[in-house]
Amino acid sequence: MVCGFIGKTVCPVNRPSQKITIYRTLYTLNQGIELVLLTFSQLEELGVLRPDQLRSCRIITEELQAKANHEVTEALRKREDDDSVRLQNLRLEWEAKLRLQGNNVPTQKRAKTQKKEPAKEDANLNANKLLPVRQKIRQ
Repeated sequence: MVCGFIGKTVCPVNRPSQKITIYRTLYTLNQGIELVLLTFSQLEELGVLRPDQLRSCRIITEELQAKANHEVTEALRKREDDDSVRLQNLRLEWEAKLRLQGNNVPTQKRAKTQKKEPAKEDANLNANKLLPVRQKIRQ
């Protein structure tokens, strides 16, 4: 299988130890691009670049950022999808094995909360508190 991320048969995204490194590297890339964009603004303030030149540089830089983000996240998405399915299958196999052995399968406990109906007075009080906020939003 050829990896679209780097065009090689073995994609680094498939190695577990590399996944976090790729996320960090993508973050660093985006930080760097933000620095480039800020530098363009400084060059404009210094009068080195005309606004039309600056706009062109920004568009090219942001296009490059979007393309890089797309390529990397697509490779990571495939990996995350595969991991999700693989880990779900492992969990289901483990749970089935526990059931066959007669063991209880651990479940996530959810706190039981009783839904209380607010008293009419409380409901009116809350509505009155929100009224000024709603009026400001409409204005």
